[in-house]
Amino acid sequence: MMSQNKNVRAEMFYLVGSYSVQVKAIAAAVNLKLADCIGDDRRSSRELAQLVGCDEAALCRLLRALTCTGIFREEAGYYHNTPRSDTLRRDRMDNIADWARMFGCGLIDHGLEALDQATRTGLPQFERRMGTPFFDYLEHNSEMSSMFSAAMTNFSYGMAENAVAAWSFADARRIIDIGGGHGKMLKTILESAPGACGVLFDRQQVIDEIMENNLLDSEDITLVAGNFFNPVPHGGDIYILRHILHDWPDDKCLVILRNIRNAMPDRGKLLILEHVITSGDTPEMGKYLDLIMLTSLGGRERGIDEFRTLLEQAGMRLNRVVTPEGGHSIIEALPA
Repeated sequence: MMSQNKNVRAEMFYLVGSYSVQVKAIAAAVNLKLADCIGDDRRSSRELAQLVGCDEAALCRLLRALTCTGIFREEAGYYHNTPRSDTLRRDRMDNIADWARMFGCGLIDHGLEALDQATRTGLPQFERRMGTPFFDYLEHNSEMSSMFSAAMTNFSYGMAENAVAAWSFADARRIIDIGGGHGKMLKTILESAPGACGVLFDRQQVIDEIMENNLLDSEDITLVAGNFFNPVPHGGDIYILRHILHDWPDDKCLVILRNIRNAMPDRGKLLILEHVITSGDTPEMGKYLDLIMLTSLGGRERGIDEFRTLLEQAGMRLNRVVTPEGGHSIIEALPA
């Protein structure tokens, strides 16, 4: 029994002492563009240090920590990319580089560091620590806002393809993406619905980012700036909410849903793309994201009964749920 307890204790030491450092190490690798510099080739530590402008000895220490978790591989003094480090390469459309940068930059830590206080009170702690709510903070910090939007694009990559594979948009005519970010989701859906046009509705700051950086080259998409707590564009036969409701408590979600219901024709439908939390101890990413919602935003990841209740209160009914590959569900809601 003593030996078993020692093993568990050692595992917990590793768990507590390494995981947060791993996130920072991965983010550092992204900021230094190590995976990009290695590419499909191999690089010695000296070559890498020269390419990225680092102290070679310090770089070797960073690489040593990353290789022990399968991020990069060292062989005979040369470093190679692995399937894990390949996901950090910006020449890959499915990279998670900005997702890693967001978790490494400390933005999420402002709330998570007070998880115990959030647990005691049930209230988000980001505002208490930073003096302003999360999204207001982004409004006044363009660098963080751009990073957050880019991270959400990383997070959503593949979701659009999976949604199109699981759901037919062929008959759609006007698709309105509420809080659609940089438009990857909407653009992919429209490619599967040649007779449809789209409206991307998001904060003015996000619309400005798209226009200033030419992030969305599509004649079929109209950009509309606004706030989904106010009236949203009318006349869509399909409305999309992708990872929006989890950011907000129930009362705010009801405002969003009622605004969509008021804008939606009687034959319209709403597609909600979110994690749907299951009960029990099954490992799910959504159960960890839920703690970020708790500490930073005051929102929550929800189970299917919670979605059903919200929809009923907003004048809609849950019609069906489809779960494509990737762990995100598509909840179809119709006017009640």
